[in-house]
Amino acid sequence: MWSRNAEEQTKGDNKENKLMPVIKDQTEDSYGSDLSIDPEKTIPEPPKYERQICLDDARSLTNFLKLSRLNVDDSIRIQLNAFINHHESKSKKSILSFKMPDHQSESPCLPLIRELIFPQWYKRLDAIKYCSNEVQKMSQEVKDDPLNNLSEEKQNELLRVDPYAMRDIERARVEKNDTVEALKTKWSNAEQVEGIIRDRTEGVIYDICDINNFNVKQEFIKYSNEMAHRKL
Repeated sequence: MWSRNAEEQTKGDNKENKLMPVIKDQTEDSYGSDLSIDPEKTIPEPPKYERQICLDDARSLTNFLKLSRLNVDDSIRIQLNAFINHHESKSKKSILSFKMPDHQSESPCLPLIRELIFPQWYKRLDAIKYCSNEVQKMSQEVKDDPLNNLSEEKQNELLRVDPYAMRDIERARVEKNDTVEALKTKWSNAEQVEGIIRDRTEGVIYDICDINNFNVKQEFIKYSNEMAHRKL
């Protein structure tokens, strides 16, 4: 049902996963501190949704989250300044390949916010919520496993065949439950991290852009609701 490697790895990481998420200073990120805008840098896309991406031995979703944060949020100040200064690329997937607003009264930051920042925020949060839901399903699967709900008669029958049968069943149940709890903590922490990152990026946006009439939090909620409605 689940990856064996994921179960074994998660047990060892359980204590670490239960710690509250800590966001490092962006200059300390392992991807490098000398970040500069790359006009040819492509916009990250999340992996295909399936349970495997939510397990600890799968790296595709974790890598997407890191790459998206690096390309969008970690260098947001550089990107906004570059965009305001009309630095654009011909590449269709370039981070800076957005048209400047037609109306002079509209901040030049808004296309970047609407076409890059909001979509990446939404994709990351949507993927994290998908995994949180998958972990809830895994938890229910453990509870519903017939081997974990044997009658006393069945248990006695198993013990007559194999004296260690119930011990092995209980051990497997505990291991799967530990895996589920560790994954719950992991994706709960990931959602908290996203909130912290969005708040930091929002602060930079307000610091650089003249968008007094544009509430970033409220507009992102609207955007998220629209995207969720389209998926129905």
